[in-house]
Order: sequence, then structure tokens, then C-alpha cells
Amino acid sequence: MTEPLLSLRGVTKRYRVRRGLFGAKRTLTALSELSLDVAEGETLGLVGESGCGKSTAVRIMLGLEPPDEGEVRIAGSAIAAVKRRALSRMVQPVFQDPYYALNPSRSVTETVLQPLKVHGLKGDLRAEVRRMLDLVGFPARLGEAYPAQLSGGQRQRVAIARALVLKPRLLICDEPTSALDVSVQAQVINLLLDLRRELGLTMIFVSHNLAVVEHISDRVTVMYLGEIVEEAETDRLFRQPAHPYTQMLLSSTLAPTPGAGLPSFTRQATVADAFAERKGCAFAPRCERAQDLCHATAPEAQRRQASFVRCHYPSAAVGS
Repeated sequence: MTEPLLSLRGVTKRYRVRRGLFGAKRTLTALSELSLDVAEGETLGLVGESGCGKSTAVRIMLGLEPPDEGEVRIAGSAIAAVKRRALSRMVQPVFQDPYYALNPSRSVTETVLQPLKVHGLKGDLRAEVRRMLDLVGFPARLGEAYPAQLSGGQRQRVAIARALVLKPRLLICDEPTSALDVSVQAQVINLLLDLRRELGLTMIFVSHNLAVVEHISDRVTVMYLGEIVEEAETDRLFRQPAHPYTQMLLSSTLAPTPGAGLPSFTRQATVADAFAERKGCAFAPRCERAQDLCHATAPEAQRRQASFVRCHYPSAAVGS
């Protein structure tokens, strides 16, 4: 069996935070025993509502924060043992808002050139910058422009070029289209698909936009309050979701069909509470199918082949 490019095993991350201005500090478990693998050449979609732990997972995958428990491995090596420069040659991020991700005092050319300088690479570096900007479809005439002079889509192309100029093996895209207009979103997604084919990229794509995730991902991981509740190949997950939370996410998506109306939302309106002490399933307070067992005992992951679901009463047999 081929070793995954990125592997997380039992990763847990906690923070001490204050609820309100004068409230006492409490422990927030942002990630709870998170385990996942990303194979070379695949695109993994990571979805879930705000506060589910996606951004925390991204920071740990990038080596920006250490986990409190568990292990992260990149290309077979513990990420904590990989030197910072070597890690940045292997993994690069593309962030949500390109305006804040780019240095406003650097031109486009200098922005993409900077990683090559930092790593001490030799040769015609400006030619490499021009090649990379051309690869992402950025017009050469704007090479000396500054971020404030560019559109949102152009800024994101520059951010992608900067991330790829070191030829990383893994690209982590954290909501890379949410700050863009819908028409520009499509351009950026198609660009990422083209780059994946041309460069053989491995990608982790984090997004709230399920339609985008369905379009770009090979496999999808669904997170809820720091846990993975379901994981499956994209076609299967969107066609036959097994976890009630996955079903809730999909049913809350607006349909493009004229006259389809608003999504029907029948789940309980209880807000997810990351501070709540729980013995059973994290989703039980919001689940219309919850039984006594769900509130008392945390469900184990039911696995079969490449799919699993963490639920006592999934809608369908996993992998069937």
C-alpha cells in the first residue's frame, strides 16, 4: 500500500478561551482525535460549518501550530522534525482573502520572486516568475502593478503563483474563492483544476461552498465540532450521504433549478455548542433521529473500503 503524502493520526487541539468579557476561561476542544490521509495526486475536500475546526486543522497541516496530542506526517516524516524551509518547499497555502495575503508594498513580480530569493535559488529567477504568472493566466503587462491596482481574481492568481513557484507537492486552499464574485470563483476553480492536471498537484480544498467542493474534489471529509463525522468519495457522498449532519448540509444548499424554492430545513434549531460537555454523539442535540444511545455513547466509525461514517444510525450501509 502506497504511503499517503499527508497523514494525521489522533490529532487533538485545545485552547483556553474566555466566554464574554468577564467570564472565566474554559477549555475549547477545536480538534478531537482527528485522523485522515491524503494520497499523492488526489484532491480532498474538507467541509463543515463555521467553528467545526477546519482552519485549526489547516494550521496544523501547515506546521504553524503543534497538536496537543497525535501526530502529523508529511511524505513519511513527522512534520515537527522537518525544518521550516524544507516544509515550505513541500506544502504551500492559498488563503481566503488575497488582498490581505499579499504585501501591499510589493509589485506582482517581487511578490512571486520573494520565495525564490528566500530559498537562495539560482538562475534566471525572473524568467521563472514570468513562466509561473503565465501558467496561472496573469497578464504580463501587470507584472509591475501592486495588489491595490488589481481585481480580486487577479490577486488570487498572484497568490496561487506565489504558492506554486517553489513547486510544492501539496497545496492547501483555505476558502480560496469565498471572497470573490461568483463569475471569478468559476475562473479560479477551473484554474486550480488545470494546474492540478498540469503539475500533478495534491490539494486539500477547504470550503463552505458544497457545489465547488463537489466539482473539484475526489474525496470529501465532513467535520462537525472538531470531529470527522463522514468521509467518502465525492460522487457517493453527494448521491447517498449517510450521516444526518451531511444530509443537513446538503439539504440547506440552494438549488439552481428555477421554481425549486428555498431548502426545507427540518432539523432542530439548537446551536452547536463547542463548550458543552457531552458523553454521546456531538450532533445528537440537533439530530431528529437521535435516540437514547446517541446521547449516552459516542459512536464508533463504521468503515468499509474508502468510506466511513461516525453514527449509530446511518441512513445507508457504508460502502454499499
